[in-house]
Amino acid sequence: MSWLKEFEALIAEGKGQHIEEFWLSKLEAGLDDPDPFLAANLALRRAGKKKDALLLLELAWEQAREQKAWRAVRAFAEECLRLGVGDATKLRADLEESMRKLWAGRPSLESLLRFFDLRQHKNPVDACEELETWLRHDVGEVFAMAGRGPGRVVEANPKVGVLRLDFEKEKKVPVPIGAASRYLLPLPPGHFLRRRLEEPQKLRQELLADPPAGLVALLRCYPQPLTVSEIREAVGPLLADAEWASWWNKAKQAKEVLAEGKGSSTRYRAVSLGKAEEELAQRFAQAPLAEKVDLARRAKRGTPQAQEMVRLLLAEVAQAAPADAYAAIAAAKRLGASEEDLQQAWASLRARVEPLQLLAALSDATDREAVLADLVSEGAWESLVAWLERETNPRLLRFMAENLLAAGQEAALQKFLAHVFLHPARFAAAWVWALELEDGPVAPLVAGKRSAAALLRLVDAGERKEFSPYRGRIRALISPTSWVGQVLREELTEELAKRLYHILQSPGVLREERAWLKRVVLARFPQLAGQPAASETVPALSKTVSWLQEQLANLLYKEIPATLKAIQTAREEGDLRENFEYHAQRERQEQLSSRAAKIQADLAKVQIINPAQIDTSQVRVGCQVDLESEASSKRRRVVILGPYEANPEAGIFSHASEVGQSLLGKKEGEHVQLDGETYRIVGIAPVDEAAVPTREAL
Repeated sequence: MSWLKEFEALIAEGKGQHIEEFWLSKLEAGLDDPDPFLAANLALRRAGKKKDALLLLELAWEQAREQKAWRAVRAFAEECLRLGVGDATKLRADLEESMRKLWAGRPSLESLLRFFDLRQHKNPVDACEELETWLRHDVGEVFAMAGRGPGRVVEANPKVGVLRLDFEKEKKVPVPIGAASRYLLPLPPGHFLRRRLEEPQKLRQELLADPPAGLVALLRCYPQPLTVSEIREAVGPLLADAEWASWWNKAKQAKEVLAEGKGSSTRYRAVSLGKAEEELAQRFAQAPLAEKVDLARRAKRGTPQAQEMVRLLLAEVAQAAPADAYAAIAAAKRLGASEEDLQQAWASLRARVEPLQLLAALSDATDREAVLADLVSEGAWESLVAWLERETNPRLLRFMAENLLAAGQEAALQKFLAHVFLHPARFAAAWVWALELEDGPVAPLVAGKRSAAALLRLVDAGERKEFSPYRGRIRALISPTSWVGQVLREELTEELAKRLYHILQSPGVLREERAWLKRVVLARFPQLAGQPAASETVPALSKTVSWLQEQLANLLYKEIPATLKAIQTAREEGDLRENFEYHAQRERQEQLSSRAAKIQADLAKVQIINPAQIDTSQVRVGCQVDLESEASSKRRRVVILGPYEANPEAGIFSHASEVGQSLLGKKEGEHVQLDGETYRIVGIAPVDEAAVPTREAL
């Protein structure tokens, strides 16, 4: 519409002769685009020159007919019919002919022209627009529909106003013509989804042969960036689930593909190779260090771009947080940084960050192992012993323990192991690791700890929150092939069997393992089968019941729904066999569901402990018991409550625990064996409920 302002200026001058001459000159220049003429004619009518405007419009229509400019013929004919100017019969005929020329080759053109009959239709302009909608969605055209993928129109029936499409999995799906423009996305020839419909095998072969090129071709078919889930949906049936992860890991390495955002919101788009490198360099220069580390994965080792990235990464090490600084050094090493530069960066980091602080900042076990190896080479045994208490990875625990032994630090290691077995809940990871040791130089140090008493603790630990990350390993320990099988065969006394059987009478998460233990115990001590079953009630303080109800609500309405959402997000990332995040979230979901089910079951059979009503003539649930050592006259206090108040570190034991079973029913003056030491009961009193802390988590 470059000449429209000039035309408006002539209108303002009011020189009719000049207006007409200008109009005719533009008509002679060509009518490929009728829109400026329609806009100029409207401006003339609004200026009060309607008669002149209608005359010029008729001239435009006639000129378009002579030039056989069919788009202009249609536009001017519609405008003349709308304004009531010109020969209506000729205008209708021209409207029909322009549609025939503009849409030549469409399979349903003639039948649709007969149906809408523009020569006789009451409102030919509206009919023409409706006719065009049908022609855009004619038989043979290919469209994409959300949730169904690509499909081809196989039937267009204006009598009932319905299209029918054949999709990949569904045939003859009806779509009202009025909804077609909203729900059907046209797929031009060559579009990825159209090829998926028309030549799936060929497209599949191309994807597998060159994943990066396949991803680039897919992304270039869309005007907007795509998420991973959208890309996977587009690839759809072309790749099996087992092929997806491998294909995606290769495809996203395409140099022309840029990622925007983080996590599940990351979107991918395709640009030219030069543009990709330019954008990567710009983003890298402006990104915070953590993002730089991620972007560095896209650069090729040894290239000028990689060298510049190394420079920028190492420049930030001196001021960065420990984890980010370590990741930057590792990224620079991958990009080909010189050994001298890496050593300087590492020295800078170690000079300002204590080893334990650095280890605590590193979530990846491989990264921690590299730091621990440096500590071993430096002989930093105090730091190594200190980190033993915080490490959770069994491989690294073994690495540290064996190196301490080799360095003559057995006393320090023995002291650590004594703490572990005295306070297993505080050192859950190390305790499970120590019980797993079967060979190697450290195994003899813990062999004597794998006893019947340890088995009772192991069964109890399998049900506790502190040990839930290690529950799978505890399952493996409670089996005939581990030391547990040997203990059951050779060391289990009837007294310990009674305690174990009592524990096993209550339901627990480790159902199969508990059932196996019960069978073994009864096989050795069949007389236990006649004992009354353990009480089905679950004793708990009133404040514990309120806390349990809060925990259950949190599980059912927050944690479980959030985990299910995380599972879906992880599922979209690739092959489930190689998808660590998916399996981790699945395991977490199973644990949360099991925990919720157990809380619901326990709340259904809870028995409120009322300390004010406790009979203290003997030890009962809800009592605090004062004990005096026969050997040293040392005193200790033990509290017996339900499983949810149990906190052995604070001297609070479950009624079903080994300590609880040893004390229940005993009277003042009687003796009891605890942890290999003999105690005399010197006092029994109701527990001080206010002094019992509410647990922070299950």
